[in-house]
Formats: sequence, structure tokens, C-alpha cells
Amino acid sequence: MPLPLPAPKHCAWIAGGLGIILSLCAVWFAPLNQDEGWYLLSAGRTAEGAMPYRDYAFTQGPVFPYIYSLIQPLVKTHGLLAGRIFTLVLGWMSIGVTAWTVFRIRRRETPWFAVCLVLILLGVNTFHAQYLATVKTYSLAGFFLASGLGCYLLSLRHHSRIPMVFAALFLALAAATRLSLVLFIPALLLPPFLERKHRGQAPWLMLLLASAGFGLLLFLPFLLSAGKGLRFGLFEYHQARTTSSNGLLYKAAFLSQFCLAYLPCALLALPILGGCRPRTPGLLGVLGGVCAVTVLHLFSPFPYEDYQVPVMPALALVLAVQGSEIVVGPRDRYRAARLLLGFCLLFALSSPQWRVWFSSGRDRIWWNVRDEAPLTQLRHAAEALRELDPEAGDVLTCDAYLAVEAGLEVPVELNMGPFSFFPEMETDQAERLHVLNPERLQALLQEAPPALAALSGYAFTIQSPGILPTDPELLETIENWIRQVYLPERQIPDFGQAHTELHLYRRTDP
Repeated sequence: MPLPLPAPKHCAWIAGGLGIILSLCAVWFAPLNQDEGWYLLSAGRTAEGAMPYRDYAFTQGPVFPYIYSLIQPLVKTHGLLAGRIFTLVLGWMSIGVTAWTVFRIRRRETPWFAVCLVLILLGVNTFHAQYLATVKTYSLAGFFLASGLGCYLLSLRHHSRIPMVFAALFLALAAATRLSLVLFIPALLLPPFLERKHRGQAPWLMLLLASAGFGLLLFLPFLLSAGKGLRFGLFEYHQARTTSSNGLLYKAAFLSQFCLAYLPCALLALPILGGCRPRTPGLLGVLGGVCAVTVLHLFSPFPYEDYQVPVMPALALVLAVQGSEIVVGPRDRYRAARLLLGFCLLFALSSPQWRVWFSSGRDRIWWNVRDEAPLTQLRHAAEALRELDPEAGDVLTCDAYLAVEAGLEVPVELNMGPFSFFPEMETDQAERLHVLNPERLQALLQEAPPALAALSGYAFTIQSPGILPTDPELLETIENWIRQVYLPERQIPDFGQAHTELHLYRRTDP
């Protein structure tokens, strides 16, 4: 007598459990990222009443610092760990909302198979787990996007107007968290607009007007209070980023790394998207939004593969709904769920991210294994920094996550961490935008130097906004300025992102 096959519901629970375990590993072992520090610094300033763009430089939508300002008491107590756990909760909320959406869409046919696909594709993925836990805009933007798409699809399916208003609200919040997601709005407008003879004018008009209205409410206060800072942070800064003449190579690397990180999704997309035309109303609009945002990321001056993380709930939603329509018959669904879970588990266990988590690079033929987890190392470095001067309240550093962990303030000009240094910018503009150029850095060191300094390989070495190396002669001049103000006290090797050497300093005059 053959053994009973595990139902998709059981596979879904297994996938969810494995995904949570994988995500908790990522919280502690995922490498430090410079964005984590300056995002949390921004949230801390917002919690104290400061406004992004007006009072400090910020290069993402305005929603993030206000949401993360809610957890500042926890960040002050538990440091980066609190930020990562909160980010992970938001990331799993995006997965949960996506699973709930496909369950509602397929509830009369194959609900648990669709849920199983979502949990396997998004939960059992080491790369996705790392960036669900890393303090960036991805988890928050992905949650808002998944919520907006859920309301949008259910509104079209049930011919209900109220969910469309909530869809517009969530989509506006997603765009105000990560601006590239605004392209989902025109993509989602297209299906109800083309079907207006059957559906009427209300669906697409409500989405258009409500999203425009909510977007205006979210951006207008900052446009009125700090129009130049808003334009610089959201447009001019990103447009000015450049790397070298090898632009095509970066784009090819983006596609290659994206397919590697989400190989199960890429493989499933071939038969699923080519199998049949989507029957679910609005699903083509969701797929169009995924494609539009991906193309925008591809043609950005400096494309990272992790840019796609907030888009993945939308792609998983499409694959889950379409996959449920293609795979028919309970036996086929049971077999497909079991095989997909096994494949994704093997893929997760063989992911290159494990080497990133547990290795600090390679010395010829020998892999260097980390002595301690990144968060543990960060805590020890923060303790060493505080021991230099327990009464200190501020620190000169481009490693913002170290300041967050040590509970120290950073000059507002260094709010963006390693991306705060603009050597080519005029002093008046740098002062207006709250960033540093050489003249402002020299004035800071002469007039009000912080009590401590912590300088790694990221210290003033990135020339923003071009993301180019700083001139070595200028770096030597800055080192001379530092020596005139600070005494070197300690060195920490293989610290933080990219494993550079961290130098801790104490101001010469108490």
C-alpha cells in the first residue's frame, strides 16, 4: 500500500517553519551593511522631531524614517539587533499578506497549493532571508506593495470599490518608501482601463485619483518645507551616481546575480508564465509592474541585485496564482509541492550567501572563517569605543551602524555614513543639503570635533554622488587633519562591511 503523499497544506507549514529558521539565522549572521546604520540614524533624528530633507540628508522616500522612529526606544536599548528584528517582522508580513491574497483568490479551488508556492519561493531562500533581515527599505516597501496588490486584485475580483481605495493608499506608501515602486501604479491602471466597457469607469478612476491624492499628501509637506533637499535626495543624487565605463557589465551582472539569487522563481516563470493567459483579473497588471520596475533597476547607473527584493512578493503572487491554474489534479499538486519544497531547500542550503555569512574572504587557497558573528563583533567594537571615553556623547565616523550600536550621536553632516562626503560640491550647497565637503569637514574638525572618532576603510573614501574613489591626495590631507585633533587608541581588523580595518581615536583635548 503506497504511503500517503503530504498535502500542500503540510508543505506550506513546513516551508513557513524552515523560512523562519533561515530568517532568524540571517538576523545574527548576515553581514553588516552601511545602509543599516544611516537608515537607523535617520529614524532616530525623526523620532527627535527632525524632518528628512529639511534637517538632514536622506535619499529615499520619507515614509521609512517615520515608521522606524517608532522603535527607537528598542534601538537605543538593543542596537542594530532591534532594527533587524523589526525589519524581519515587516518582511514576513509581506510574505503573509501575499499568501493571504493567493488564498483568497484560489479559495474555491487550490488555496493551499498557492499558499505553499508563496511560502516556498519567498521563505525558503537564503538571499531573500538576508535582505528581509537587513535594515533597508526593502521589507517595509515590500509589505506596502503586497498589501496594495492584495487589495487591488480582490477589488477587481469582487467588483468592490472600497478595497481599491486601500490599494491606492498602500501603493502610495510603497512609492513613498521606495520611489521606483511608483511604476506599479500605471501598470495596475491599464487592465481596468482596458476593461472599462465591462467594469465601468470607477475602478481605474478610483485607483488613479486616490493614489495621486495619497501621494500628494505624503510628499507635499516635504516639497513645501525642503523642496531642494527633496529633489536632491530623490532624483539628483541617484541620477548623478556613476561607476565607470563598464555600464553594460554592471547590467549583465545585475541580471546574472538576480537569476542566481532567485533561481527557483526564474525556472518556474518559464513554464508558468508561458502556460496560459492569466484568468485572474488584474494579474497582468501586477506582472507588468514587476517588469517595469525591473527594467528601471536594470538601467539605473549602479544596479544592485538586491534592488529586486521588494518586488519579489509581486512576482511570487503571479507565479502562485498562475501555477495553481496550470497544475490540476490533487495528485499532481501534492507531487509538485513536495518536489518544489525539496528543490528550494537544497537551493537554500547551497546558496553562496552562507559563505558570505561565515567567511571573511579568501587568502590564496584558504578561506578565512569569521571568529564571531557580525552583530557580536559590532557589539564588541561599540564597547571598545565607549571605553575610550564613557562620558562621550558623539563620534566622528562614517560607519553609522557603530554609532547606533554605541548609542552615540553623529554630526548631522555625516548622517548618510560613507555617502556623506561630496568633494566636488560647493560649500553653500553642501551646507544647505546637510552633507560634507572638504571645507565643511575641516571646519567641523577645527570648531566642534566630536569626542571620539572611529574610522574604517569607508572613511571619506567614497566620492558622492558619483560613487567614485576619493583622490588619494585629498585622503592624505584629511588624515593629517585627523591626526591634529585625535590620538589613535586601538585598531580592529576585518571590521564591518567589506572587512576593513577600524581605527578608534580619542580627542587630544578632553
